[in-house]
Amino acid sequence: MREFIFYSPKIDGDLCFSYDDKGHLIKFEVKAELTEGQFRETFSLFPFRIELLQKLKTNKGIRIKEIEPDLSFERFWNFYENKVGKRKMTENIWKNMSKEDKVKVFAHIKRYKEQCRFNNVQMAYPSTYLNQEYWRD
Repeated sequence: MREFIFYSPKIDGDLCFSYDDKGHLIKFEVKAELTEGQFRETFSLFPFRIELLQKLKTNKGIRIKEIEPDLSFERFWNFYENKVGKRKMTENIWKNMSKEDKVKVFAHIKRYKEQCRFNNVQMAYPSTYLNQEYWRD
């Protein structure tokens, strides 16, 4: 997932956009008070795909900043929830993973949790999840 903050001198506040790994908008958050006119203008140029957001950068006064994702082990450990097995070993596996794989892990975990609940099976130990590369399924 990639997240961006949209700044414009015409808006008091900012707009936040989140896109999945295919570039489709999955979340939009307004952190500003918009007038009706601003609301209409925003939605007339609405970037449903990441490429459209990138094109908006060419408009005068508009700034778009990508937010770096938190790819820390601590976030993974808390997000995974099934805190069993050897934490230190799991942390070492995490440290040796690429940034790209860490992003994929976070994108997959929610779906993996739902699959486990649906199939009434226990989640794998965190170290097994990482070593066996479950996120590639």
